[in-house]
Amino acid sequence: MEGLQEKKWFVYLQDHHEGPFSLEELEGKMAQGHVSPQNYVWSEGMMDWELMSSIGVLKSLVSQKQEPPAAVVPTEVTVGSEGAEQEEVQKEAQKEIKEEDKKDRRFSRIFKGFLILLVPILFGLVFSLGLLNPLLKVSAIQSALQEVNNYIKPRLLSVSEKIPMLSVWISPIPTLSDVSPEEYQELKAVAASPLSREGPKVTVALSKADPVSPFFYIVTNLNDGAEFDVSIEGIAETLLNQLFFSSRAHAVISKKLGKTEIVRFLDGRPAPKGEYLIYVYESERQSQEIFSLLSQFEPAAVALSAELPKGRKVVIKKSYFIGGEKDATYEERLKEYHEKLRIKASVELDEIKQFVQTLDSQLSASFLEFARLRKSGSGPGPRRAWDAFHAKWQQLDEQLQNSFKKWTPESIQNELFYGKLYSLLQGFDQVVGRVHAVHHSYYTSKVDLKSFEIQLGEVSSQAQAALSELKSKVEQVEKLSSTQNGMPRREGL
Repeated sequence: MEGLQEKKWFVYLQDHHEGPFSLEELEGKMAQGHVSPQNYVWSEGMMDWELMSSIGVLKSLVSQKQEPPAAVVPTEVTVGSEGAEQEEVQKEAQKEIKEEDKKDRRFSRIFKGFLILLVPILFGLVFSLGLLNPLLKVSAIQSALQEVNNYIKPRLLSVSEKIPMLSVWISPIPTLSDVSPEEYQELKAVAASPLSREGPKVTVALSKADPVSPFFYIVTNLNDGAEFDVSIEGIAETLLNQLFFSSRAHAVISKKLGKTEIVRFLDGRPAPKGEYLIYVYESERQSQEIFSLLSQFEPAAVALSAELPKGRKVVIKKSYFIGGEKDATYEERLKEYHEKLRIKASVELDEIKQFVQTLDSQLSASFLEFARLRKSGSGPGPRRAWDAFHAKWQQLDEQLQNSFKKWTPESIQNELFYGKLYSLLQGFDQVVGRVHAVHHSYYTSKVDLKSFEIQLGEVSSQAQAALSELKSKVEQVEKLSSTQNGMPRREGL
């Protein structure tokens, strides 16, 4: 008989089924009395369980059994007065078999579902532990993953735009592990905002990957190619070992995300540790399309820095502590630095006051000598006397200019605490020089008296105004320095 060894037959025995069995195994079980022709069997392809005696391929086994044992299930079919009762028993047996089969199938589905859930959980655990890192570094695998991402992500984003609640799981921007979780959620929310419904949105976040080499992420719901400028302004009293810091950065948006350059001094030195104000504003290089969209954007209602370019629309302002942790060590070092600054500021203020006094004396001397000699006329005697005075005046002026040379624009901005006072001092010195030059021209060239008087009146007024402003600023600084306990301040300059 063909298929004797093929195990495909299931037999129902009392309250359960067993199998699969081959024909040989069924024959052996019948010989042992474990199976009879009145048992129900099933094989793949059959619609339902049937009696062994009714299946053609099993009839030969049934015929070999001369004295079949009693049925092991109350399912034997008899013909006679009890036929109806036997038929009912048969139906109940079939029902029990079907119920048992349903339970088995239900358990199988539950087990498969558990495996489906378990596999991604185990994969996520293995991934989070870094066990897949060596494999993920393989260039071929990286390339394949990138292709899959490029294919799947746009479709997922399209779905999340239609179903906003999905944006919780589907991010329109890459995972940024170097920003705080709170800021990352803010970045995701802005990038996922529908432009047509909510209008243009922009936000900024600080990368904390390297405290001494900070940069910023700019995220927007605007199209690719949008450009933004960023102004980074240090808050003077919080900067460590530095009087001033101001820098500019730029970002171009691609797929909702842009990144600025590293924030540092022009000479490559890192930005000082301290607190900063960050302004993001529209770029002059913006395309006309983006410019039109940004025209709908309400400018940020914030106090603006005087360092910002005029006429730019500021879209967001934030503050950050840059350079590491704002810890006890920073606070102690800042306190020490401020103590040094108080000494430095005091020395500078004394120096400025001495220069103001010297220049004021120079200006007064030129006015007095010119007025005295002019009364004597413009003959040889007054001219020789003026030449002698002019020589002495120039000698002192040269000494002053040698001192002023060290006050470069860079040192005034970054090194001198009262840099703006030094700038005013330089301006006053130039006006004093112009006044003396007009006086000197009276004795060294032929002048038109009417034009001369007009010119002298103008430079004299300029000199008095410059001197008055300088003295007023010095008085303000003196009053302020006498009332402060922390870092000396430069308000009003």
